[in-house]
Amino acid sequence: MAVNNVLKDKLGNILNPKIPRYENLKNYSEEEQLVGFYLDRPYYKKVVEFGAFPSNGQRTVNHNISDLDDIICYFYSWYDTTDAKWFSGVRIDSSSIMCKLSVDSTNLVIEGLGEVAWADRTTKGKCTIYYHKTTD
Repeated sequence: MAVNNVLKDKLGNILNPKIPRYENLKNYSEEEQLVGFYLDRPYYKKVVEFGAFPSNGQRTVNHNISDLDDIICYFYSWYDTTDAKWFSGVRIDSSSIMCKLSVDSTNLVIEGLGEVAWADRTTKGKCTIYYHKTTD
């Protein structure tokens, strides 16, 4: 049986409307994944685990993204064992007590500020980064 009018995405993958959408989803992975196209360029996703925030200081975790051009967006979350809650984004308890994360060309920059034992009370930190590469 010949297949006419085959729909394909920009990567040439055949789109089959009979396959349930959830079967096309990728499993969780810390490896770089091609997500699709944004502003007519391929964009990627990578999940980087960073563990706990440091207590009153800063540390870095290499994200191992080669040829990073620009970051479209990033999200991060962690678990606070004292409050028994998940948090996402900057946590500010006062002007001098906070947890935050930023991304530079090679690292996640993880900061815990104030007289709080963030290293003891935070866990399971992870950051999902969406980005373009210079090679595309």
